[in-house]
Amino acid sequence: MIRSAKQNRVAPWMAILMVLMCAVLASAEQVTVEYTFTRPDIQQIMFGSDSYDRVVMEDAPNCANPGQPLLPATGAWILLPMGAEVQDVQVIPGKRVLVGSGYRIEPAGRTIKLSADPGTAQIPVPDVAIYSSSNPYPSTRFENVGVQNLRGYRILILKLNPAEYIPVTGELYYYPHLRVGVTLADARSESPFYRGFETDHDLVLSKVDNPDMVDTYAPVQSRAGRGYDLLILTTTALDDNFLPLKNYHDATGMLTEIHTTTEIGSTDPTDVRDYIRDRYLYDGIQYVLIGGDDNIIPALDVYAEGNGGSDVEYNMPADIYFSCLNGTWNYDGDTRWGEPYDGDGGGAIDLTAEVYVGRASVGSTTETNNFVNKTIAYLSSSGSYLQDVLMCGEYLGFGGVSDWGGNMMDEMVDGSSASGYTTVGISSTDFNIDYLYDRDWSGNDWPSSQVVSRINSGRHIINHLGHGFNNWALKLYSSSATSSLYNNEFCFLYSQACLAGHFDGTDCWAEYMTVKDNDEAFAVIMNVRSGWGTENTTDGPSQRFNREFWDAVFGEGKLELGLANQDSKEDNLYRINQNFMRWCYYEITLFGDPTVVFRSQGGLAFDYPNGTPSTTLPDQATSFEVVVSGASGGIPQSNSGQIHYSVNGGATQTDAMTQISANHYEATLPVLTCDDELSYYVSAEETANGRMYDPDPGSPRVLIPVNDSVVIFEDDFETNKGWTVSGDASDGHWERGVPADGARCDPPTDYDGSGQCYLTKN
Repeated sequence: MIRSAKQNRVAPWMAILMVLMCAVLASAEQVTVEYTFTRPDIQQIMFGSDSYDRVVMEDAPNCANPGQPLLPATGAWILLPMGAEVQDVQVIPGKRVLVGSGYRIEPAGRTIKLSADPGTAQIPVPDVAIYSSSNPYPSTRFENVGVQNLRGYRILILKLNPAEYIPVTGELYYYPHLRVGVTLADARSESPFYRGFETDHDLVLSKVDNPDMVDTYAPVQSRAGRGYDLLILTTTALDDNFLPLKNYHDATGMLTEIHTTTEIGSTDPTDVRDYIRDRYLYDGIQYVLIGGDDNIIPALDVYAEGNGGSDVEYNMPADIYFSCLNGTWNYDGDTRWGEPYDGDGGGAIDLTAEVYVGRASVGSTTETNNFVNKTIAYLSSSGSYLQDVLMCGEYLGFGGVSDWGGNMMDEMVDGSSASGYTTVGISSTDFNIDYLYDRDWSGNDWPSSQVVSRINSGRHIINHLGHGFNNWALKLYSSSATSSLYNNEFCFLYSQACLAGHFDGTDCWAEYMTVKDNDEAFAVIMNVRSGWGTENTTDGPSQRFNREFWDAVFGEGKLELGLANQDSKEDNLYRINQNFMRWCYYEITLFGDPTVVFRSQGGLAFDYPNGTPSTTLPDQATSFEVVVSGASGGIPQSNSGQIHYSVNGGATQTDAMTQISANHYEATLPVLTCDDELSYYVSAEETANGRMYDPDPGSPRVLIPVNDSVVIFEDDFETNKGWTVSGDASDGHWERGVPADGARCDPPTDYDGSGQCYLTKN
């Protein structure tokens, strides 16, 4: 599908008192965007003894609710000029082209909980009212999903229908060209969320089909300064325990502040969201980490339904409420928050993100320490385990190709064009991919011991599709997971399983993996309620989000967890009204720091030819050399070296190092006086993984000024100076000797390799 766009009578700009600017719209101004589609292919398929025809159109997934004909559709993101709103939408089709007649288009199958018992599969049943009709289906070329306000940019979202089916005759038509015309009117009010930031501009530019319209959003009076990037929102009981994470982020350029619910004066979700909105507007934040379990900082409970209302969830905790900040999410004022038209003025609810949100579902200082330590450890990690991926698929019993979770997981490897749309996946060339599939396992039921041994041996990424409950996933009870897993190379896990993220009212499986222990995962993405699949196809609701997540990471280069998770939702926004898509949009939750960037094996090594200084003369600058080289396949970025330092605990300063030759630098530290203490570390860019640091910013080197130094006592253990060892141990006493075999308590050499040290079990 090809998009092109033009605007009629571009809105002029008028400066008012040199501060405000507004768009003056001509009456009946129109924005036009054209869409082009390719001729569909037709494939014959069988459901039992029933033969159907499948329509396959490039970049246009088949969309339908159960029983309806599966026909291609695609999304349109049309940016409105600043100061404009929608008065009318028309889609003008070009020539209607007959593909053929006598077709029996396949109907969509039932949507099934991923906790459903195997053996319940049915073949799809056509909706008699549709399939016996002579009326064209669908009756219109578009569905108006609504206007979204993304960081102050108004965007019209449509679902376009380029195919048309007449069931009685079996005639199938398609439209090679659809022209969308949006008639505009003056907006009743300016969006309060427009900040004029370049990052917001670039985000919108990457999403809309008429990028030329972005230029109408000239900067206005700034409502926000870029004060900081990440807001950690927690309680006074836990705020000190988040300090190491704040310090790490600050030291690596992700400016962070910790605020508490005491400052808000409430833990009510609406008050918390209002506070986040203020920080977005006035402090320029981009990320929020909710630092507390649901009983500490509750999520908003929202309403979702599927299967025509036969499946209903009245109290689904939805952290996305803290991410999408427009409107109240309850325009009609009833008890059902998050209904489709609970947005401003009864319009579509806000589902595009101002900030990216994750949750550390902690309830104690111990849990907070576990979360913080694992997050920092992952951000500092390197080595071969980062190339190791595990795909886990269980038996589902949903009929045909959907019997096996492995069939869905295969679509995450090397990408897929299944179900009419293309997503990039995890490359089997760049990663070592291991598989645990019931489909391929002897007896069709891999044992839980297999996933335990694989995680304990080190896995970076795990993707899972199988059955789940609030205390069950990957064929492990949550208590068994913490008792049997002892990996210190922490993993990221994405699972479509039901209820594994049910963090409200219970300690769920996701919490056991991320905060209950100091092993397992640094982050997971899981469902707070049921995950959903579809009978006789791999194209289930949860699968669509899973595919788009990895496409965001590996196809769009959106390596941050929070950004990739939200992008997977917004890429599916045009079909939000399909069965259970809104349900999944609300429930898929990141349990982790949203700023964390996926790391890969490539690293950097930092060498210091003349050592690193620990003392210096007062009132004299100090310099030392740094050589940066690749490690584990990493490639250093030339001329990217930096020195970071803090004097007497003050703010961290960053200076460029002087490049002597390629990746060989001289670092210069500032002049100190006698009472000063300086902490410092260096960094450089790796081409794939971004900036890397040495040492860890949380444990910097220290430099102090001294006029002279006197050695009071020195012992290198090469001579016996009379030390004695006491104790009542029956074996393994400490003794002075030359290391022999490098066993558990016996190093291979002494400190400087010259001879003796104290050791045991030599």
